[in-house]
Amino acid sequence: MSDNNDLRWKIDEAKQRLPLPTLMQQLGYGANVNTNRNAHCIFHDDQLPSFSLQEKADGTWYWRCFAGCGGGDEIAFLQKLKKLSPTSAINLYLKMAGFPSARPPKSRKCAKSHKYPKSPGFPESLKSPEYPVSPVSNGQGSDKELEKELKNLATRYACTQSNNAAGTRLFEIARGIRAIKKKIGRKLTTDELMVAFNEWHRVSGSWLDPKEDYLASFLAGLGKVRVPMGEGDTIKKALEAVSKLSLSELPIIPGMRDALESWCRIAALHRELSC
Repeated sequence: MSDNNDLRWKIDEAKQRLPLPTLMQQLGYGANVNTNRNAHCIFHDDQLPSFSLQEKADGTWYWRCFAGCGGGDEIAFLQKLKKLSPTSAINLYLKMAGFPSARPPKSRKCAKSHKYPKSPGFPESLKSPEYPVSPVSNGQGSDKELEKELKNLATRYACTQSNNAAGTRLFEIARGIRAIKKKIGRKLTTDELMVAFNEWHRVSGSWLDPKEDYLASFLAGLGKVRVPMGEGDTIKKALEAVSKLSLSELPIIPGMRDALESWCRIAALHRELSC
């Protein structure tokens, strides 16, 4: 199982054990757990109740401060409360949920049916909303260059007021990551992959919906990419060039001087791509 899927699985399983309301109660903020009306926000001097804790139809919990403190899932709550980096917040949340260091050796079918003790009074099946993850770098030049390239890619496809097609833009980032992977000749680590997501999440900022699971879309896109960024453009340009060739300019297939025009154009396409 890839590192990305393993991380996704760990977070999803942790959500079953420690949903946001229970997490807040353990941290001493049970009084702020009010799903019927707004409560006082713990992140600022809240004179008027502006803190909302809500559950989506799929069982996902998220918080939001309408006075400007932000919003998000359990991990975002810990990050804001403890002033942690995103990666540290993830690690702390998994530890608080009592999550194991490795996935049990079960099949996918068995893993789905495996039951963990659920938190009293809350749904058993909870999925993870969005969260950014911080990069881990040793400070070497090559790592810095890779980090810069990933951040530039994320910024290029960040959501803006005029273009907020988050799913499409995350897939383009996945295509760019596939191209980077091919260029450096190795797989990117989970932390390296999350550099791009973290930067995209930061730059996209207020244009993101706290109810949406952007990380899930990002991880799913990484597994769906078939054509790295740039290669699709090369094929498109080659097809355009071949379509403009006259019959006399098409290559002759050895031993098949009377080959169909369509075959000759295919041969021309191979020639164009090999240049």
